[in-house]
Amino acid sequence: MTNNNRSPITEAQFDSVAMKTQPGQLKQRHREYGIEFSIWINHTLVMSSDVDSEGVRKYWCYLS
Repeated sequence: MTNNNRSPITEAQFDSVAMKTQPGQLKQRHREYGIEFSIWINHTLVMSSDVDSEGVRKYWCYLS
């Protein structure tokens, strides 16, 4: 996912929201370096988690 309107967050922040999602809000897809997770609310991307080329998982928030 490429988006310049994102801010880094912690794994705990991502997990706390992911645990409260409704069916269909937490999505995953296989990418080049691992599984990417995204959280969608009302058809809007709010958080994501991806793995970079060095195998490090990063967490992002898209809300301002």
